[in-house]
Amino acid sequence: MFDEINEKQVIERQRLLSDMLGVSGNEEKVVQFIISEIEQYVDKYWIDAHGNLMAVINGQKDHHALLLDAHTDEIGFIITHINEKGFAYFMLMGGWDERVLLGQSVIVEPEHHRLHGVIGALPPHVVPESERKKPIPVEKLFIDFGFRSKEEAEKMGVKVGTVGTLYSGFQELPGGLLKGKAFDDRSGCNILIQTLINIHDKEIPRTTCFSWSTQEEVGLRGARTSAYFLDKKYNIEMGIACENTTAADVPGVLPQKCPSILGKGPVITLVDSSMIASKMVIERLIKVAEKYDILYQFKVPSRGGTDAGAIHLTRAGIPCGVVSVPGRYIHSPCTIIDKNDLIGAIKLVTGFLLDFSSD
Repeated sequence: MFDEINEKQVIERQRLLSDMLGVSGNEEKVVQFIISEIEQYVDKYWIDAHGNLMAVINGQKDHHALLLDAHTDEIGFIITHINEKGFAYFMLMGGWDERVLLGQSVIVEPEHHRLHGVIGALPPHVVPESERKKPIPVEKLFIDFGFRSKEEAEKMGVKVGTVGTLYSGFQELPGGLLKGKAFDDRSGCNILIQTLINIHDKEIPRTTCFSWSTQEEVGLRGARTSAYFLDKKYNIEMGIACENTTAADVPGVLPQKCPSILGKGPVITLVDSSMIASKMVIERLIKVAEKYDILYQFKVPSRGGTDAGAIHLTRAGIPCGVVSVPGRYIHSPCTIIDKNDLIGAIKLVTGFLLDFSSD
């Protein structure tokens, strides 16, 4: 079907994408990296007013086009106040699991240099015993960057409006598992990059549009405008959002409540909070998976949504599906995925594009 995928290259790209800081509305570094990966392989690429990166590979037939989407942003925070002693208060951006915040390492990158800090709160020794076991509201948390004053913080570029995120380094774990931050949705970004590389020298039957969209984590915003433009110009026939999704194969979760499982292949969504997936797209994905012996699983219906929720409502409507990489502990600084699920998702999406030649 396509050339053998360079697994080491995919894993190294996952590491690089994971380590980048790209909080919603501040995705520029991620976008520039993606451009460096794809520019030699595409017929056209551009960045729109929303910061969405779009690219096109022209097909061989006079058909409507296909659309692949992934979002470049990650959840994070924005600094809202710095006190006289240099401690920074913040507001969350995106859907954090607030239980994990206290004591976490954070990063910011003002003026192109990375600074590290720690999320702190009043120590338990100085609060009433009745308060010690209660959740700490975000407004009572602060970030300690090690500054001695507000002036020192501002001199280092940390000020109101600076964005950052919780930080966890990338590691390869036993059994082919990968750990890092921002796999939601740098996994999807990786899938699109590698799929583009896989098809660039093939006689693809459909023009294929790629959209690395911004601000998904705060309301599917970038995909609304990118899908509108691409559909208007290229007449999109079908779309697929590539994502990271919840794997809950951990102690205490009933099988019928587990959205997906690590190591069981890429996940095909049937329904979520933002969309009922197109039967036509689902059937094509299943056909490709079975034709090429690609392990896959269905997402047990659960909460959450993806860019497909915006794309499928674009203009007169676009039939959409979602292909995801299952990940434990998403929306935290430490997501774990199985490299084989990531490779499987690349194969499934690549096959989906190339298999249109049989129509």
